[in-house]
Amino acid sequence: MELRQRAQALGCDSSHFRHRPTKWTDGQLRRAIQDGNSWGDVLRALGLSSSGTAAVSVKTRALQLGIDYSHIERRGKVPRGEIPFIAPPRLDLLRSAAPNLAAAWFLQRGYHVSWPLEPCPYDLLVDAGHIPYRIQVKTATGRDSKTGTWVCGLVQSGNRRGTPYSPDDIDFFFVVDASGRFFVIPLEEVAGQVTVNLNTMEHRTVYNGPWVN
Repeated sequence: MELRQRAQALGCDSSHFRHRPTKWTDGQLRRAIQDGNSWGDVLRALGLSSSGTAAVSVKTRALQLGIDYSHIERRGKVPRGEIPFIAPPRLDLLRSAAPNLAAAWFLQRGYHVSWPLEPCPYDLLVDAGHIPYRIQVKTATGRDSKTGTWVCGLVQSGNRRGTPYSPDDIDFFFVVDASGRFFVIPLEEVAGQVTVNLNTMEHRTVYNGPWVN
């Protein structure tokens, strides 16, 4: 006995259940999207419920067929097949990007990276050989007026007195300069300094750009 017949035999009201419609065709989908102003309109035109996975199936098929539904999702997307991420690297955003660049460098080499939840003297905590190391990320966007080489400030951020970092604060600097080079510099090599000329830290270069444009 079918489920509906069994329900009727038991006196159960099944009128609120919709009869499953015949599967829609690609042509019906094209017309429904062309005439609809929302995905709800499209689903109703195809005899589908807005609940469940119907909307996902409809959208997926529309994407496979290359149907333009930009009038339904008015999000100003670029034309299909184009990539919108064409902006070149910006020097003024290097400071914001540097911690992520540093984290990626460590992660790609299999080290575990943690981010402090509260403001700390360090930006990253890197586990190497089950030993945590505190990493302060810095950027170098200015040049030495005489030599033209990149110079990096090593003072604590937000500290107006220009206080250098101490062994109680960090273990290493990870420096990213504007040409795309990465440096890992032990604190003891620049202890007490407020700036460092990266020309003197060539031996600490771990990546030598340039940036990908």
